[in-house]
Amino acid sequence: GSFLIIPIFLCLFFAAQEDSRIKKYLYILAALIQLIAVFLSGTRGAVVGLILGVSASAVLYLFITKNKFIKKYGFVALGVFVLTIGFLYYKQDSLPKGSDIQRVFKLRDNNTSARLVQWKSALQGYKDYPVFGTGPENYYVIANSYYNPELYKYDPSWFDKPHNYTLEILVTNGIVGFVPFMAMLVFSIWAFVKAYKKGFYGELELCLLIAGMLVYQIQNLFVFDTVPASLAFYSLLGFSGFLFVMSSEEALGAERGTGKKKVVLNNSSFGLAAAGVTAVVAIYAVVVTNFTPMAAAKNINYGYAYGSVDTKTSMSYFEKAAQSSFNFDLGELATKSADVANRAVQSPQEKDKQAAKDSLDSAIGYLEKATEQQPNYPVYWLSLSGAYLTRGVVVEQKIDPRAEIALQKEIELAPKRIEGRMFEARIKMGKGDFTGAISVLQELSDDYPTSKDVKVLLAQVYRNSGNVKDAVVIMEKTLNDGYQFQSFYDINWLADYYRSVNRLGDAIKLYEKDTQLEPNNILPYVELAKLYALSGDKTRALDLAQRISKADPSYQNQMNDVIKFVSQPLVASTTK
Repeated sequence: GSFLIIPIFLCLFFAAQEDSRIKKYLYILAALIQLIAVFLSGTRGAVVGLILGVSASAVLYLFITKNKFIKKYGFVALGVFVLTIGFLYYKQDSLPKGSDIQRVFKLRDNNTSARLVQWKSALQGYKDYPVFGTGPENYYVIANSYYNPELYKYDPSWFDKPHNYTLEILVTNGIVGFVPFMAMLVFSIWAFVKAYKKGFYGELELCLLIAGMLVYQIQNLFVFDTVPASLAFYSLLGFSGFLFVMSSEEALGAERGTGKKKVVLNNSSFGLAAAGVTAVVAIYAVVVTNFTPMAAAKNINYGYAYGSVDTKTSMSYFEKAAQSSFNFDLGELATKSADVANRAVQSPQEKDKQAAKDSLDSAIGYLEKATEQQPNYPVYWLSLSGAYLTRGVVVEQKIDPRAEIALQKEIELAPKRIEGRMFEARIKMGKGDFTGAISVLQELSDDYPTSKDVKVLLAQVYRNSGNVKDAVVIMEKTLNDGYQFQSFYDINWLADYYRSVNRLGDAIKLYEKDTQLEPNNILPYVELAKLYALSGDKTRALDLAQRISKADPSYQNQMNDVIKFVSQPLVASTTK
C-alpha cells in the first residue's frame, strides 16, 4: 500500500500530460488498478493519507484553477466526499465485521492505541538525544528505556519502530537530521511550484505532484518506511530535482539559445567503462546484501524448523548460518538457536542428550557474540540469561551466577518491561527466595494490573513455598478473569488439589478443557478416565478407559484398574 501511493499520482500526472488518448487511458487505468490494490492491501495509513492528502490538494486546485465550472461545483463534490468519509468513520462499528472497509475506518482499536502510547514514549526519550538522536535504526533504545506499561494492554511486542516515520527521523537522527529531512520536502514542493510557474505544466499536474508528496508523508505518520516505498519516494525526489534544474534560468536560456551553453559529455568509451564498473558494483551489492543474507536466513529458518524433529540437524543449519560472511543479523540466529536448545535440553522426549547439551553451548556462544556486537539490546541479554539458567539448572544442577548478571543488564536497559522482571522472580523462586519473588511480582501487579501471566507466576511461587491454598485462590480468580491454561502440566497441580479436597467436578472441567487445547495429548484423557470413575460416572469412565487402552497400550494397566473399579458391584454399608 505504501509503495503504490506515489506511482498512482505519477500515472495521473503523465495522463494529464499525454496527448495520445490511448496512452492517457492506459495511465488512468494503471492508476485505478493501483488505487484498488491500496484498498485491498488494508494499509490504513495509506488510505488515511489518500483521504487527507487528496482533500488538501483538491482544495488547492479549486482555489488556483481558472475553470469557473470546476471551481463552482468542485467544492460541493469535495464537501460530499468529506461528509461520506466522516459518516463511514462515525459508523465504523456498523460496517461489515472483519472487512477491509471496517479495518480502514475503525481507528478506535488496540493497534491505534498502541501507537499513541509509543509516540508519547518517543517524545519523552527525544529529550535525552536532542541533537544527533540515538542513531539510525536505534529507536529501540528509547522504546525500551521509556517503555510505558500501558502499552502492554494493547500490544506486548518488543518495538524497534514507533510506527511514525517522521517521528522516527526526529528521535533517531536528532534535530541535525530532522531539519534537512523537512527541508528536502519543502524544496521538493518548491521545485513543483517553480516548474508550474515556468509553464512546464498546468494547475492539475501541479496539484497531482503535491498530492503524491502529501499523501506519502501523511501515511508515513502512521507507519515505518520500507525499502520498496522508499524507492518510489526517491523516484519522486529525483523527478523534483529534474524539474528544479530544467526550470532554472540557465537551463531555459540554454534551450532558447540565449543563455549559457549546455555541457555535453559525448565520450562513448568513458560511458561504457562507467556502465561496466557500475554493473560490477551493482551485481556485487546485490549478492552481498540480498542473496548471501537470504541464504543465511534460510539456514536459520531451517534450523528453527528442525528444532522439534532433530536437534543435531537443527544445529548444523545454525552453524552454516553462523559461518556466512554476510549474516547481518547474528541476534536472530542466536535467539532462535537458544529457543531450540532450551527446549531440547528440557524435553524428556529428547533422545540425543549430548547433542542437546552441545546445542545449548553453541547457542550461548552465539548470544555472547550478539551481546558484544549490540550491548544495548535487552532481548539478547534476556535470552542469554535464560540460556545460562537452563544450562546451570538442567546440566550442572545449580544456578549459574552469569544468568543473574545478564538479567540485570536486561533490566537496566528495559527497566519497565515485564519479561525481565518476571524472569527475576523465577530465579528468586528457584533459589528459594520466595519472599523476594513475591515482592517483585507484587510490584509487577501494580505496573501491569491486567497481566494474567504475573498472577499465574505469583500462584506458582505461593505453591512452591507450600502455601497451596493462597495459590488456589489467586489461580481461581485469574481463571475467572479469562485466563486459559496452556498445557496439561500447567493444569495438573490445580486438578490434583481439587481431587485432594474432593472437588472432582472442578478437576473434571479442567481436564475437559485441556482435551480441547491438546487433543493429541493422551495424559488429560488418562486423568479424566480416573476422575470419571471416582465421581461415579461409570459409562464415560469405562468408554474412555477402553479407548485409551487401544490407543496406547503403555497405559493398559492403569486403565484396567479403572475398568475393574467401575465394574465392581456396589456393596451396601451396614454402618452410617
